[in-house]
Amino acid sequence: MEEAMDNATCRIKALILTNPHSLFGQCYTQEVLEACLKFCQRRDIHLIADEVYAMTTFSSAEISDPAPFISALSLDASALRCDRSRIHTIWGTSKTFGSSECRMGCIVSQDNGEANFRPTAASNTQLSLLSALSATSLLSSPTLPLLVALSSARLAESYILVTTFFIRHHIDYIPVNAGLNIFARLAPSAKTWEDESAIITKLKAKGVVVQGGGSYHGTFKEKGWVRISFAREEHLLQDALHRIIAALDFES
Repeated sequence: MEEAMDNATCRIKALILTNPHSLFGQCYTQEVLEACLKFCQRRDIHLIADEVYAMTTFSSAEISDPAPFISALSLDASALRCDRSRIHTIWGTSKTFGSSECRMGCIVSQDNGEANFRPTAASNTQLSLLSALSATSLLSSPTLPLLVALSSARLAESYILVTTFFIRHHIDYIPVNAGLNIFARLAPSAKTWEDESAIITKLKAKGVVVQGGGSYHGTFKEKGWVRISFAREEHLLQDALHRIIAALDFES
């Protein structure tokens, strides 16, 4: 980060991270989060933590000693000799509750009156009545902890289902224990990004829509990786896996 900051050709105002990581489905450790905050203090910039996947963690036997989710809001800024006003978090209901149609997001900014005031004056931050009512009902429900626990258990079951499929067919994948998606290398023989796109087209023709690794701004150097959502009902996942078999000529 120091090097990137030093070599930046424009003014850097903030460090933005997604925790849990939106692509690789694991949480940052407290040590990493504290190091990021200290970096922001030293460089006089803000820390923005997108925590939209905060309540999507689940048990994964493949990851030993996984880091638990730690919100940036829980960091002891004073003990770290950092300003609380530098810490901002973003959260929404869509990932946790599968409520993409009832859009609601929030920003928590500590000790920063000016930053807190500005969104209230913007017309584009107003919620629909449906979003407000549904979010209020969910977040105030006494069964909310049970709902989150049930979601975590079902994510774990779906994860086991898809990774068992990958193992059976000798498909490389990146283990996760948070989030709704997993990267798998369905096309290891792909030599170019065009080869990767051709595989994605074949999958789409069978009714399976995935995102190619090449779409993620240089994250993958190897071709053939795709991002697959496993946060679906078992019968839909089973159907999708059978369609992948048909599209890629795997043995069932």
